[in-house]
Amino acid sequence: TDYRYGQAHMCYKSRYGAVFPMKSRRQVVSTFEQFCADIFTPKILIRDNISENVSKALLKACRKAVCQSGYSTPYIPQQDYAEGFIGHVCRLASFAMVYSGAPMFLWRYAILCGVFIHNITAGFYSLEGLWATPYELIYGEPFPDSSIVMPFGCAALVLLAKGKRRKLGNRCALMVFIHYATQHPTYTYAFWSPRTGRVFYRQDAIFLVDVFPLRWGNKTVTSSTGDLLIPYVCERAPASIRTGTPKKHSFDDWAGPTLPSFENHLRTDAGAPA
Repeated sequence: TDYRYGQAHMCYKSRYGAVFPMKSRRQVVSTFEQFCADIFTPKILIRDNISENVSKALLKACRKAVCQSGYSTPYIPQQDYAEGFIGHVCRLASFAMVYSGAPMFLWRYAILCGVFIHNITAGFYSLEGLWATPYELIYGEPFPDSSIVMPFGCAALVLLAKGKRRKLGNRCALMVFIHYATQHPTYTYAFWSPRTGRVFYRQDAIFLVDVFPLRWGNKTVTSSTGDLLIPYVCERAPASIRTGTPKKHSFDDWAGPTLPSFENHLRTDAGAPA
């Protein structure tokens, strides 16, 4: 993957956070500008003393956004809330990657999913003495519908565009859910197509929350007839789990759903149209 770095921004008061995957460390300034544009402009930006955070370009961006610039004390991790935030998000993303069997190039989408879940999950704010979500404290209202949460890497039957549907052919395609399209209207999801390698943003989809196609490895995702509802036997665990891991810590007991058999009503046993 081209994305080798990530920059985390977190509001100390609300605990609302954002992570921006980067191809280069020189994109740190653009991530701060993106945070200001997408969420809010902070009154003060406190950061550690790594080279990209003490650059003149970032200081200039702070002045342009009318944001005070500050630094945490070296070797005092308690002052760096963003480090704890990124650690929490990485734990969520790591579990999602392992459980779904996702390849490494999807790591940035797993990180984005972890950030989204963090922001809509309630926590206790001891100073105020209340339970709330970071999203609610930033925007002043609860997230519209938390039922949109789906397992990372699960399968989905995505409705094909009208021009690509055939009368007697498939009307949907099997894709993999990879993240929540937060830049789109609610109920819009991002799906990755293993066949084309492209990312699609769609609302019309049926989620198969106990089916994880990425666990199949190199196994085909369709039958010889093109039926999408056959290869749902997903007991195969990722190699990282199957190798050298005690059974009590393993996901070897994963079980796929049992689907009913579907009769072919379009053709006879001889293969001729009925």
